[in-house]
Amino acid sequence: MRTGPICRVEPERYSPASFILWAITVTALGLLFAAPLPARAESLEEAIGLALKGDPTLTSAEASLRAAEARRQGAAAEFWPTFSLSTSTGASYSRNNDFDSTDSSSAVGVEASQPVYTGGQLRADLNAAKFNRDEAEASLSQTANEIVLSTVEAYVDALLAEERIKVREEERNRLLAEVARSQQLYEVGEAVGVDVARAQADEAAARSALASAKADLIDAITRLAQRTGTRIEGFETPAAPAMPDSLEEARERLLSASPRLLAQRAAEKSASENVASAEAAYAPDISISASAQRSGSGDIFDDGTDSASVTLRLSMPLYDSGRIDASVAAAEAQKFGARADLQATERDLGQQLESIWFSIEALDSAITANEERLRSARLASDVARLERETGLKTTLDYLEVISDERDAALEVASSRRDALLVRYQLLALLGEAAGR
Repeated sequence: MRTGPICRVEPERYSPASFILWAITVTALGLLFAAPLPARAESLEEAIGLALKGDPTLTSAEASLRAAEARRQGAAAEFWPTFSLSTSTGASYSRNNDFDSTDSSSAVGVEASQPVYTGGQLRADLNAAKFNRDEAEASLSQTANEIVLSTVEAYVDALLAEERIKVREEERNRLLAEVARSQQLYEVGEAVGVDVARAQADEAAARSALASAKADLIDAITRLAQRTGTRIEGFETPAAPAMPDSLEEARERLLSASPRLLAQRAAEKSASENVASAEAAYAPDISISASAQRSGSGDIFDDGTDSASVTLRLSMPLYDSGRIDASVAAAEAQKFGARADLQATERDLGQQLESIWFSIEALDSAITANEERLRSARLASDVARLERETGLKTTLDYLEVISDERDAALEVASSRRDALLVRYQLLALLGEAAGR
């Protein structure tokens, strides 16, 4: 019988590094679950709903939209007449050598004014305000889609971590059994020390990878809780969202509904209207006003003087030292800049669309290939176990087969995660992720 220090290592004994990682994991779990969170979600749709419910960036975008709508209403109000009421009262005192006198006077009046012609400035300002509102609305949609995408990413990361934990636990249990078996064979002289050492090394690596997978799960749960305000208790594998039937259809939907593209188009149109507003300063400005007043001393309602007036006012710039020219030049520059930004956005979104579309096709093929690889690896593992028991394969050969099966299972989980995430990336690009 062989004995020696190389062959007796307790498989359940943890190294200092593993203990530290275990302590970090336990501490993080304690911090995460110490205080109960207000709600609970299990499905991806529930998590998305909670994320959209109270996200501060979405609240900020909604406030920006309300402000843009208020500015549009203010620009529309400029077309209508304005009315004002004024009143005044006063007293005066005078004195000379013969007598003193005190006089009082009061007045009350109303005035109305109406713009008649502004060179198109009011219309341009209203159009610009409308386009600014459209831009704010598109930005709100973009923010919502980004929130959905980050929520989906955290959710599928948690799903992947759970699957990795499952794979790593299964691998470690098999390796623990293999460590015990190889030690027994070594003690009776039927195995060599390298078999025991390799099994122990693989088991230690599996233990470390398992702790890392648990840490990844905690990280994903934490990111998801930050988005939803909810501790997720269990995850459900979601169905893949519906996709466009072809790349051409996806491109059409991108051009018609992408929030980034809609926002940039609205910004370019608003910049063009700002040019028209600046150029309107060259034109004459015509307005009409009317006023009525009653004034007098004492009680003006019993004894007062009535007066009324109507005024047509025309003003036109003759010389302003180039102020209007400078305003027009600045507006023109902003318009060209917005147009260039629009072209760049169209180009970038088109490239992203094609990249995502072909990634979906590649990942779908990868899932099929990885599933076939996993089936083959499991079959090879069963055969290798039988051959090892009959002496046709060594322990090292069997450990290699276990490693291949583990890698195949991890690849299947990763490709499924990536395929689901990239589909939501496409929907977010099209502006449809938040509207499902």
